[in-house]
Amino acid sequence: MLLEDADIDSIVEGNKRYYEDSVVRMTENMVQDFVTDLLNSIRERGIDTKSSYTVFIGGGTVLLKHFLEKSDRLGKYLFIEDLKANARGYDLLYRAYENGK
Repeated sequence: MLLEDADIDSIVEGNKRYYEDSVVRMTENMVQDFVTDLLNSIRERGIDTKSSYTVFIGGGTVLLKHFLEKSDRLGKYLFIEDLKANARGYDLLYRAYENGK
Protein backbone atom coordinates (compact mmCIF):
# COMPACT_ATOMS: atom_id res chain seq x y z
CA MET A 1 0.00 0.00 0.00
CA LEU A 2 1.29 3.43 -0.89
CA LEU A 3 0.47 6.27 1.47
CA GLU A 4 1.30 9.87 0.75
CA ASP A 5 2.97 11.98 3.44
CA ALA A 6 -0.32 13.83 3.81
CA ASP A 7 -2.09 10.53 4.60
CA ILE A 8 0.46 9.65 7.26
CA ASP A 9 0.25 13.13 8.76
CA SER A 10 -3.53 12.88 8.80
CA ILE A 11 -3.47 9.56 10.65
CA VAL A 12 -0.83 10.79 13.11
CA GLU A 13 -2.97 13.88 13.78
CA GLY A 14 -5.90 11.61 14.64
CA ASN A 15 -7.95 11.93 11.43
CA LYS A 16 -8.53 8.20 11.02
CA ARG A 17 -12.09 7.91 9.74
CA TYR A 18 -11.10 7.83 6.07
CA TYR A 19 -8.71 4.91 6.47
CA GLU A 20 -9.17 1.22 7.13
CA ASP A 21 -8.35 0.10 10.67
CA SER A 22 -5.49 -2.05 9.41
CA VAL A 23 -3.91 0.97 7.67
CA VAL A 24 -4.26 3.09 10.82
CA ARG A 25 -2.71 0.37 13.01
CA MET A 26 0.15 -0.20 10.57
CA THR A 27 0.86 3.53 10.31
CA GLU A 28 0.71 4.08 14.08
CA ASN A 29 3.02 1.11 14.67
CA MET A 30 5.52 2.46 12.14
CA VAL A 31 5.44 5.92 13.71
CA GLN A 32 5.93 4.43 17.18
CA ASP A 33 8.89 2.42 15.87
CA PHE A 34 10.32 5.62 14.36
CA VAL A 35 9.99 7.42 17.71
CA THR A 36 11.64 4.51 19.53
CA ASP A 37 14.53 4.52 17.03
CA LEU A 38 14.84 8.31 17.37
CA LEU A 39 15.08 8.14 21.17
CA ASN A 40 17.53 5.23 20.92
CA SER A 41 19.65 7.31 18.53
CA ILE A 42 19.68 10.17 21.01
CA ARG A 43 20.78 7.75 23.75
CA GLU A 44 23.57 6.41 21.53
CA ARG A 45 24.90 9.96 21.36
CA GLY A 46 25.24 10.00 25.14
CA ILE A 47 21.98 11.65 26.14
CA ASP A 48 19.78 9.54 28.39
CA THR A 49 16.22 10.81 27.91
CA LYS A 50 15.02 8.60 30.75
CA SER A 51 17.22 10.17 33.42
CA SER A 52 17.48 13.72 32.08
CA TYR A 53 14.90 16.45 31.61
CA THR A 54 14.09 16.50 27.90
CA VAL A 55 12.64 19.51 26.11
CA PHE A 56 10.96 18.96 22.76
CA ILE A 57 10.64 22.04 20.59
CA GLY A 58 8.77 22.88 17.42
CA GLY A 59 6.37 21.50 14.88
CA GLY A 60 7.75 17.99 14.53
CA THR A 61 7.38 17.33 18.20
CA VAL A 62 3.80 18.59 18.14
CA LEU A 63 3.06 16.03 15.44
CA LEU A 64 4.77 13.21 17.36
CA LYS A 65 3.78 14.27 20.89
CA HIS A 66 1.28 11.44 21.45
CA PHE A 67 3.82 8.84 20.32
CA LEU A 68 6.65 10.36 22.37
CA GLU A 69 4.47 10.36 25.48
CA LYS A 70 3.68 6.66 24.96
CA SER A 71 7.36 5.80 24.86
CA ASP A 72 8.98 4.09 27.82
CA ARG A 73 12.26 5.88 27.06
CA LEU A 74 11.36 9.25 28.58
CA GLY A 75 11.70 10.48 32.13
CA LYS A 76 10.64 14.05 32.74
CA TYR A 77 9.92 16.09 29.66
CA LEU A 78 8.41 19.30 28.37
CA PHE A 79 6.86 20.14 25.01
CA ILE A 80 7.18 23.65 23.67
CA GLU A 81 4.40 23.55 21.13
CA ASP A 82 5.08 26.87 19.44
CA LEU A 83 5.47 25.89 15.79
CA LYS A 84 7.93 28.76 15.28
CA ALA A 85 10.05 28.09 18.37
CA ASN A 86 13.10 26.86 16.44
CA ALA A 87 12.99 29.81 14.05
CA ARG A 88 12.69 32.23 16.97
CA GLY A 89 15.63 30.58 18.72
CA TYR A 90 17.81 30.83 15.62
CA ASP A 91 16.75 34.44 15.20
CA LEU A 92 17.93 35.18 18.76
CA LEU A 93 21.26 33.44 18.10
CA TYR A 94 21.72 35.35 14.84
CA ARG A 95 20.99 38.68 16.51
CA ALA A 96 23.41 37.87 19.35
CA TYR A 97 26.05 36.90 16.79
CA GLU A 98 25.51 40.08 14.78
CA ASN A 99 25.67 42.26 17.92
CA GLY A 100 28.90 40.60 18.98
CA LYS A 101 30.78 41.47 15.79
